[in-house]
Amino acid sequence: MAVSGGFNLLDSVFKSMITLSEIQSFVNDLFKISARSLGRIAAIPFQPQHANSGTVEFAPSGESFSVGEVGGYDVDQAKELLGGFPRESVDVDVAYWQDYADQMEWPRLTDQECSTADCSIPLIVATVSDKDKNFLIIDGWHRIQKAFSRGQKVLQGFRLTQDETVQIFNATA
Repeated sequence: MAVSGGFNLLDSVFKSMITLSEIQSFVNDLFKISARSLGRIAAIPFQPQHANSGTVEFAPSGESFSVGEVGGYDVDQAKELLGGFPRESVDVDVAYWQDYADQMEWPRLTDQECSTADCSIPLIVATVSDKDKNFLIIDGWHRIQKAFSRGQKVLQGFRLTQDETVQIFNATA
C-alpha cells in the first residue's frame, strides 16, 4: 500500500476492519519516506561521513595516552580492538573537546605541529564511565586542534566500551 493511500487507509479504519499487515505496510512506507529524506539531509556539504572501524586501516603508532602518574591507555591495543570488533563512528563535538583541553590547561599546538594531522581519520574515544557518561579522547588531539582552528564543528570518532577501556589501560606499577 502506497503512502499516498494513507488517508484512505485511515478512513477504512472507521469503515471496516483492517489487517495488521496493512498497518505494518503503511508504517513501513512512512519509514521509507523518512529514510529518503534523511539521505538528502546527510548529503548537505560539510556533513561528516560516518565510518566503520572494520574498514579503517589503523597504523601502529606505539603511542600511549598518559593519565599522569596513574598509567596510560594503549592506543595500539585500542586500534586492534576497533578493527576486531567493528562499530560505526559517532559525531564528536570539536569545540567541546577544545574547551576541555583549555580547561585542563594543555598547551595549544602550533599550526605546524597540526599540519600533518588528517581530520578524516576518526578519533578514539574511551568510555571512562557509562553511568556518568564520562568519556576521554585517547587518540586525535592534533586533529581536534586542527579542526578547531579551521572552524570545523564535528569530527568522527570510534567509542570504546567501558570494558574495552579498562582492558587497554596500563596502570603504572
